[in-house]
Amino acid sequence: MKKNTIKIKNCTFQDSKFIQNLYNDNVKKKKFNNNKIVSLKSHQKWMRDILKSKKSKIYIGCLSEKFGYVRIENLFENMFSVSIAVTERYMGKGYSSAFLNLSMEKFFRKKKNFILFSFVKKNNLRSKNFFQSNNFLEIKKNNKNKLKQFTRNDNNIFIYFKQFSCKKYHNKND
Repeated sequence: MKKNTIKIKNCTFQDSKFIQNLYNDNVKKKKFNNNKIVSLKSHQKWMRDILKSKKSKIYIGCLSEKFGYVRIENLFENMFSVSIAVTERYMGKGYSSAFLNLSMEKFFRKKKNFILFSFVKKNNLRSKNFFQSNNFLEIKKNNKNKLKQFTRNDNNIFIYFKQFSCKKYHNKND
């Protein structure tokens, strides 16, 4: 239902201000790991680097307007991290889940196997519930856990594993 109404597009540099505003709004609400407001200048440098990178991809979700972004980054081999941010107006209406799933389908359409992680602040219950409702499992960290190097002590780690059929998710609009 919601999947059919959402359009996703590859992020361009013109989306920089939208992403910066959404990021800073989430920082103010203490939802993101890095709790520092990002200046436009430093954000634009980061955007240029991300857009050039072959390890990261950002998708913009659109309905009648832009409503969020999903960023997927290759950590190593078939292991990736994902983050999502959606404007307050569209939260709790099913668009975030549909947008995340469309982004995953588009990004992973050529991969048969992958592992996807999300690093969520422990006190961010909305994100914790979101990832759990989207078939991510919480991993308990310990000192021997290799994933500890990718996250901070105040994070929960959620993992998602899926085998996609490449044909099923092939998008002819790419």
